[in-house]
Amino acid sequence: GLVNLGLWGWLVILALSYPHSFFDFVLPLLLTVGALLAAVGATVAFVQQRRGTTRTSATRAEQRTFGAFAVFLLVLVIVSGILHITGLTTVSTEAESGATVVEMKNSYLAPDRLEIPVGETARLVVKNNDFFVHTFELDELGVKHTVLPFSELLIELRPTNTGEFTFRSKARMTGDMEGTLVVTQ
Repeated sequence: GLVNLGLWGWLVILALSYPHSFFDFVLPLLLTVGALLAAVGATVAFVQQRRGTTRTSATRAEQRTFGAFAVFLLVLVIVSGILHITGLTTVSTEAESGATVVEMKNSYLAPDRLEIPVGETARLVVKNNDFFVHTFELDELGVKHTVLPFSELLIELRPTNTGEFTFRSKARMTGDMEGTLVVTQ
C-alpha cells in the first residue's frame, strides 16, 4: 500500500488540476485512495496486535464512516464524468474544411511534419484521440493549448519567418511527442 501511495500519490496532486478529465482524474484518485485505505488498515491492525486486542468486525461508527467515504468518492467520480462529457469540444465541419488535421493518441503525433508558406494563415485542427489530457505547443509562435481527451481544437497560425520549428504534445501518461513545422517561402 505504501509503495502504491508513493508511486501514485503525486498523481493526485496533478489530477486535481484536471477534474474535468475523467481518465486523468479518476484513476490516480482511486489508486491513491486504495493505497491510503490499505495503509490505514495495516496501521490499525498493527496497533491492535501490539495491544493484544484484535477485532475481526468493524464497529457501527467505522461502517458509517467507510460508507460516507465511499459515497463521497462515488460522487467525485460521477462529477468528473459529467464535467468530462460537458467539456468535450469539437470543431465544426465548416471550420475543419481546408484545415490540416493533427492527431494525438498514445505516443504518436500524426502528421509529425507540416509545411506551410510564410505570411499565410494556416489552420490546424488538433484532435486528442486519447484518454488523457495533451498539450499542443509551438513555442516559437507562442502557441500553447490544452486539449482534453476526445476533444478537438482549431488553431490558426500565421508565421512571419521561414525556418523549421518544433511543435510538441505533452501528456502525463503517454509521454512527450514532437513534430516539425517547416515554414517555406
